[in-house]
Amino acid sequence: MSDDAAEARITLSQIGDALLACVQAELRPALVRQMQSRLLERISGKAVRRVMLDVSEVRFLDLESYQALVDMKRTISLMGASTVLVGLRPGVIQGLSQVGADLGAFRGAISLEQALAMKQ
Repeated sequence: MSDDAAEARITLSQIGDALLACVQAELRPALVRQMQSRLLERISGKAVRRVMLDVSEVRFLDLESYQALVDMKRTISLMGASTVLVGLRPGVIQGLSQVGADLGAFRGAISLEQALAMKQ
C-alpha cells in the first residue's frame, strides 16, 4: 500500500477537547511521521488536551514503528496534550514486550469509552 493510501486510512475526529485518530493501516515509521504532522496541525489550531490513538485494527507493530509512536507522543506532549493508545491487541503487546519495547511509555485503554473517561 502506498503511503498516500495508508495515510487516507487514518481518520481524525474531534470529541470535545480530545482528538481521536483511528488507524486502519499497517503502521510504519514514515506513516507515523505523516500522522504526527496531521495531528500537530490539528492540535495547534484547536483546544486539544488529549490525543487518543485507536490502534485496534493494527495487527502487527514492530519495534521501529513503536519507537516512532513514542517519539510522536513526546512531540504531542510538547504541544500540551497527552496521548492514550486505545485497543492495542494482546498479541501486539506481547510481541513488543518480547523485543524489549518500553511499554510504560503510553497510557492504554481497552476501549474508546475507557479512554474518554480517563483523567488527564
